[in-house]
Amino acid sequence: MGAGRALPTLAELDRIAPEHPVWLIASSGHASVVNSRVLELLNRRELEKFEALPTDAHGGLSGLLEEHAHACVLEQAQPYSGDDIVNAIGRAHRNYVAEGITAVQEAGVGAGLVGYGEAEAGAYQRARETGDLLVRTTLMPSFAALHPLRQDRGGQEAMGIDLGMRSGFGDEWLRLGPVKFFTDGSILAGTAELNGGYPNGAFADREGLYDRNEVSRRILGAHRAGWQIAVHAQGDAAIDFVLDCFEEAQQSSPRGDVRHRIEHCSVTSEQAVERMARLGVVPSPQGRFVGVVGEGLRDLLDDDQLRRTYRMRSYLDRGLTVAGSSDRPCTEGDPLRGIHDMVNRRTDRGTAFGDHEGVTAQQALRAYAHGSAYAAHMDGWVGTLEPGMAADFAVLSHDPTAVDSHRIREIDVTATAVAGRFVYDPSGEMV
Repeated sequence: MGAGRALPTLAELDRIAPEHPVWLIASSGHASVVNSRVLELLNRRELEKFEALPTDAHGGLSGLLEEHAHACVLEQAQPYSGDDIVNAIGRAHRNYVAEGITAVQEAGVGAGLVGYGEAEAGAYQRARETGDLLVRTTLMPSFAALHPLRQDRGGQEAMGIDLGMRSGFGDEWLRLGPVKFFTDGSILAGTAELNGGYPNGAFADREGLYDRNEVSRRILGAHRAGWQIAVHAQGDAAIDFVLDCFEEAQQSSPRGDVRHRIEHCSVTSEQAVERMARLGVVPSPQGRFVGVVGEGLRDLLDDDQLRRTYRMRSYLDRGLTVAGSSDRPCTEGDPLRGIHDMVNRRTDRGTAFGDHEGVTAQQALRAYAHGSAYAAHMDGWVGTLEPGMAADFAVLSHDPTAVDSHRIREIDVTATAVAGRFVYDPSGEMV
């Protein structure tokens, strides 16, 4: 299920598998399609507490479940076993090093749309013990894992996890990073919050996904407890709200060098870019979204919105540190593909998408290396190759800054080293 593809329907899935439950998850992670057997296993009233279930042209259920209703199905699949998660981590890390990746940030562990169980962080600890953890890993707990903490008598409410651990706990191989929040959904699904809404009244019947008062309260509490905060925000209205929360948090509980982040930061106004610079906020956009999602957005957004979508140069011109990111599994995670799209600004069909936001290959490389390290407060030991820094690097078949820009995605990774040890060798074998 991805951009530009017709979704299968409940009726089609019922014909294919009348006796077995079928659950197909969208690449965005915000929706799924199910057949009747799944709905029979779920409490339909519970689903409809969140939103009306979409219907097809004949008035029957389409099988599409979005956001909160989709999360109800996720809950039935959890928790995944510790062994399953460890095995999945091992497979993922072998893929990472083949792509030249030396460090990752895993968003939303423990609960919510992208979590796999309450003991998920423990599976990463086991993976390190078994040798399956091949790259430096920063875990971003889901906001759903936070609860009120008593830190002092009569103090303001703080939000955290048990024992008061927060961002930065751990070591250079496995550590806690920001806590991950959500404020809206997906542009393609019509659940992003846009100032003025979607053109032509599309999705006008959609309501906000998250209670803003509750989100604001929890963000302020997490900030007071010392967490770095990363917030999913796609639409410009959601981004403005997040910046309001960050500003209020700093005013009520000032902290230095917090580096709060906005994940995706997809449709951004000029005023928001200025506020991000003033507040020291780190945007974490996905270059690959230009190629994969850009074509679909051209049919959904107006010209002004498109001009402000998937910015890159605007952030850099204003002095912001940008974190290169993939949002895997919504797109493939190969950094060279993301760098290619940051530079060339073409959809996968070859259509130009915001040429004015294109950057140089050097700037895109820096976003993936230094920018991502900076966003995780790891820039003191990784992100650049210089004396005193960790020997984390990838060997490429060609120099991305020297080849024709349209060939960047064709570059091969021939070796990857982490902490001076080769974990992927020139023949493609693990060391």
